[in-house]
Amino acid sequence: ALREELVDKKLEIKDFKHQLQDLETKYLNQATDLKEAAVSDMRAKLANMRVRMRELEVTSELDKSLKEKALDDSNNAAQTCAMLREEICDLKAQLGKERQLYEKQSIKRSIDSDEIASLKHKD
Repeated sequence: ALREELVDKKLEIKDFKHQLQDLETKYLNQATDLKEAAVSDMRAKLANMRVRMRELEVTSELDKSLKEKALDDSNNAAQTCAMLREEICDLKAQLGKERQLYEKQSIKRSIDSDEIASLKHKD
């Protein structure tokens, strides 16, 4: 009877060890699955972050390029404006000289006409 009890207890212990081993295996498998899922999730997030970072880099490069172009355009416009102002000043000065010359010629023609008229009256 004692022997039977001992055999029963040994079987019970063996059964218990087997159940414990099964639980440990399930636990380790679940832990591994969770770790793999976490690692996979982290890898996906990291990949997304890399894509986003590259998009931001491209956007930043484009913004920088557009700002540089705008600055170049602004500088070119300022130079063109300065050249046009200088040309306008030169044209105004030339126009002033042309007016003075025209006025002198008009005065001279008027004087010449007066002299011709006075010479005609003398004759």
